[in-house]
Amino acid sequence: MPTDRTLVTLIDGRLELRAGRLAPRITNQAPDSASITLLATTALLLGGDHVAVHIRVGPSQHLLLQDAAATVAYNGRGLRATLDTNIELAANATLVWDAEPLILSSGAAVHRRLTVCTATGARLLLRDQLVLGRTREPGGTLTCRTRMTHNGTPALAEDLMLAPEQLGIGVLGTARILDTAVALGWRPPTPDQGTLFALHAPGSLVRDLVTEAHLSSIPAAWASWRDAIATPDAVKSRP
Repeated sequence: MPTDRTLVTLIDGRLELRAGRLAPRITNQAPDSASITLLATTALLLGGDHVAVHIRVGPSQHLLLQDAAATVAYNGRGLRATLDTNIELAANATLVWDAEPLILSSGAAVHRRLTVCTATGARLLLRDQLVLGRTREPGGTLTCRTRMTHNGTPALAEDLMLAPEQLGIGVLGTARILDTAVALGWRPPTPDQGTLFALHAPGSLVRDLVTEAHLSSIPAAWASWRDAIATPDAVKSRP
């Protein structure tokens, strides 16, 4: 199946939006900022899907991305789905992505690549929640490759594989949800809970492993970090 592409570009106050199976919708716009909601136009992810999302934010521009709903990876019937996300932030740009969970149904097999490049003065705030299985099911498998750089300096390189058989053997323990918030290009406040990691470049990652989403400490950390990152009114995250 050919790659399905979604593009969101904000440069010099101009938005360029290209819809694939994820359709970007404008919810707010100002001269140097915008708020965009990503809406799935069909079932995602199915076996054999190859979905690519490319986000570009120009110098001194500010973008808020929100997902309309969680992404569910369905039983692929032996076929793998691929999700590629590429983020480029120019000098002094800001991106806040309040992402909804990626849920791995039983039988799903997903390969996800996340690549982030931020320039001098750029700031990123990203929410990432991975869920093994819907209610009362063991879930599928996920292979993640994450690479982040800031001003040409490697900030985060992580290769991660999640699968139902990892429950209880020292990777996930009894947890089925891996909840994360990442700040890149700036040092956010230290959260009261969760496990905090300082990135090699300016930035931090906080993570929690939980059995149910409502038990996660990441929403509190996210709210604190969201309030700490200076953004125009058009880029204020939802409550």
